[in-house]
Amino acid sequence: MMDVRSRILEWLYPGLLAEVDRLRWTTEANFDLHVLPIPWTPATFVMAFENARHMEPAIIEKTASLQDRLNSLIEIYRRSQ
Repeated sequence: MMDVRSRILEWLYPGLLAEVDRLRWTTEANFDLHVLPIPWTPATFVMAFENARHMEPAIIEKTASLQDRLNSLIEIYRRSQ
């Protein structure tokens, strides 16, 4: 049923689902930067955004947790320094 609904939504509003995904990743990236002791800069936001986007399938499949995503972002930040 959701597949039919998704197809109808995409037909009625092209790009809506992609925009919803982008906004969700933006919210998650802002959350990650808020709870971690990482300074907010445009570069760290891009890191957090890409990390949230990359970790989403694992979190949905329950093979990773939010803590894993935060640890991943900390490691990315350390490597960038």
